[in-house]
Amino acid sequence: MNACEVDIEAVRFADDSLVFDLVDGRTISAPLAYYPTLMNASEKQRNDFEIVSHMVHWVALDADLSSDCLLQGAKELPLYHISSEHRAVAETGREYAE
Repeated sequence: MNACEVDIEAVRFADDSLVFDLVDGRTISAPLAYYPTLMNASEKQRNDFEIVSHMVHWVALDADLSSDCLLQGAKELPLYHISSEHRAVAETGREYAE
């Protein structure tokens, strides 16, 4: 395991941020704008996740994010949020926010 791959204890959304509470006692957050798939998801989709060690998997969105990514400030690659744009329009008929 990479030294940055700290297990995740809890996941939550606060204001316009994604927040991970880590098992080592730290709390880390990143702007939700870094992750357009999550930003454009419904509240139900955002809250449908599984924590597995240092990874979070959003079931309905088929999206994954690790504690390492959040710690490094990594942003979602455009390749992934393009598919989320199509999913948002197809499922809800609403416009995609960039």
